[in-house]
Amino acid sequence: MSGVYRLREDTQIIKSNQIIEARYKLSLLEQKLILIMAALINPRDEDFKFYKVSFNDLVKALGIDKEQKRGWHKKVREVINNLNSKPLLIQKGNNRWVTFSWIASAEYLPDEATIEFEFSQKLRPYLLQLKKAFTTYKLKNVIRLKSSYSIRIYELLKQYEKIGSRRITLDELKKKLGVEVKYKNYSDFKRFVLKVAQTELPKKSDIAFDYKEIKNGKKVKEIEFYNIRHNIPTEYEGDQYQFNFRFESEAAKSSEKVEEEPNQGYEKKLQKRGISQEQINELVENYSEIIKTWQDNTYPIIDFYCEYFDWAMEFESKKPKSGAWLYKAIKGEWEPPLRFKTKQQLQTEQEKSKAKKDVIAAQEKEREKRRQLEDYEYWLNSSPENKWNSYSFHFRTQFRKKHNRAPKKQEEEKAKKAYIKKPESPEQYQKRLYGKIKFHIPLD
Repeated sequence: MSGVYRLREDTQIIKSNQIIEARYKLSLLEQKLILIMAALINPRDEDFKFYKVSFNDLVKALGIDKEQKRGWHKKVREVINNLNSKPLLIQKGNNRWVTFSWIASAEYLPDEATIEFEFSQKLRPYLLQLKKAFTTYKLKNVIRLKSSYSIRIYELLKQYEKIGSRRITLDELKKKLGVEVKYKNYSDFKRFVLKVAQTELPKKSDIAFDYKEIKNGKKVKEIEFYNIRHNIPTEYEGDQYQFNFRFESEAAKSSEKVEEEPNQGYEKKLQKRGISQEQINELVENYSEIIKTWQDNTYPIIDFYCEYFDWAMEFESKKPKSGAWLYKAIKGEWEPPLRFKTKQQLQTEQEKSKAKKDVIAAQEKEREKRRQLEDYEYWLNSSPENKWNSYSFHFRTQFRKKHNRAPKKQEEEKAKKAYIKKPESPEQYQKRLYGKIKFHIPLD
């Protein structure tokens, strides 16, 4: 089965906490490639798919400027190749661990200008069919980060956002980031890892944090991250990424379109508005078929309250603080204020307003036609002298254009005599005034 994924910045990434807590070291571009691949996964799938990605789209998504930087084609190839030489290690118990490769294969198809990816099947339990112990975040909160360490620290702290703090030994933190050799000296680790992440995350992501050093004597032994909090990024510039990523299943690469599961649309809407996966599952299971009646119209209840949530975020002085507001609104079937209008109501009002304007415009057009007809009738019944009075302004205008001056009195008198002798025809009169013939000649 094949189809198209539309990847946007607000696309959700869902990872098992075990993979977030794993030990690995990737470069910035390698990190971003994995993030993009993870964003394409539907966590409800039972198996991974082959993902065919436009090469040009991948270059843009990775932030490689092919117009200004040489060797961009080679750079992408290096990023993909390096992933196979940089495994991740997941701890599965005190004395048990497993090492994985990120991808099973990556093939460049020059005829299509695409790259086909396949995740390692060993990663299925950590990226698919997740029921508990997982972390969800939006691609936009990590894709613009300039430090690979900032991305990793973001993930390590995001799962503790609700708790607000996390304490970890310095040695373990270095191992998770893969820098135990590179930054043996704590002052270097603090300068190039902790300080960078603490400065960059508030600017470009939805969390911020403080930290303090836990020492044993003079030596730093642990890092305590505290005041892990929700944040509005100061450098957020709106959605920038929107690419089409085609995928094909391993079983059959056909041209059939992927059919979205009935409730998948609801899940996306609820995820987008910040509801936890556990609450999404509850709402989809219990409310996906319930209808809400509002001002003589009916709506699917989840759609209705998603619209109410968006409206409240934009127009209410007391705005919803989180997805919990939406969850409670659906469960309690809250009644919105009468000034709230659904998209359907607004569309109906717009259609009525347009219809009213169309009627007014048609009436005005009819009035103008009657006025023109009256003028035409008057002109037909006028004497040649009066017809000249109607024509004289046109004559002076055309004379000025031709000679770049106003006509002299004798010139205007000469033109008047010629016109009275042979006035313009009804056809000429209508074409001069209206640009076309509107009425029957002679007038019925």
